[in-house]
Amino acid sequence: MPTPRRAADISQEAVSDRKALKRLMRPLRLSDGSQVPCARIGSGTPVICLPMVAETNFVYARQIQALSCDHEFIVYEPRLSRTSRVAVADRAEEVQLVLDALEIDSAHVYAWSDTGSAAYRLAKARPDRCRSLCLIGLADRYTFPAPVRYLANVAYRNPGERLIPPLILNLLLGYYLSGERTPAGWVRREARAIPRFLRLFKHSVLPNLIEHRPVEGEIAVRTLALCGDRDRLLTVDQARRMAQLIGPHCDFEVVPGGEHFLPYATPEPVNSALRDFYASLDGVGGGRAALPDT
Repeated sequence: MPTPRRAADISQEAVSDRKALKRLMRPLRLSDGSQVPCARIGSGTPVICLPMVAETNFVYARQIQALSCDHEFIVYEPRLSRTSRVAVADRAEEVQLVLDALEIDSAHVYAWSDTGSAAYRLAKARPDRCRSLCLIGLADRYTFPAPVRYLANVAYRNPGERLIPPLILNLLLGYYLSGERTPAGWVRREARAIPRFLRLFKHSVLPNLIEHRPVEGEIAVRTLALCGDRDRLLTVDQARRMAQLIGPHCDFEVVPGGEHFLPYATPEPVNSALRDFYASLDGVGGGRAALPDT
């Protein structure tokens, strides 16, 4: 077993990797006239990394470092809102706009956490754009204790942003996204550092949890689904049911000791699984590259 990263290492490395990705971003104009920062790293078959919020793109850094000698990783900052809803369908459409702007017909789609709902939606609507899916920590349905479920539904269906106090949201995120390698205090600090995060969460993140309603047999894209057995946001059974809904063309693996920030906190088994998965599709192995020093 690889040596787990310490909490202090995670905090320092996340800052460094976030800065490195930021330095690689270049403006990309989309066909609807909008513009997003976008980075292209490596060479080979394209892999597009779906963003939750710009600040969490660092979660993909370990896979970029491990596989970008044989694959070109595309990382971009999403167009989000703090005043109006950004639906799962909007995120899936944005992926297509980015691919169009880069003149890429299809790419491997790599999605962490509930941003996998957009990857699923894209594969359902436009399977021709998806060479494959990699879904890390995606549930079939997100279920929470009754008080949390009630607050989430009220916030989603009502216009007011103050229905969930910021302190409550911060505490909930600290619990559900944390673990031994990614302590709650670090998660809470990360959330507090994002400007007007409560409004951003309500309008641009919560829809990924609420609107995700997969149905058996909806997609036929080759898929790799991974989860950690210590993820507090979803159980192994939820992730397994998600894989079963996709069907026999979905490979499912559980990472022992894996937490919610699985690809960053426990990258070695993720890198190995992803390398083998892409090799089975592209016929190439993964080489190692490094993000530029900050």
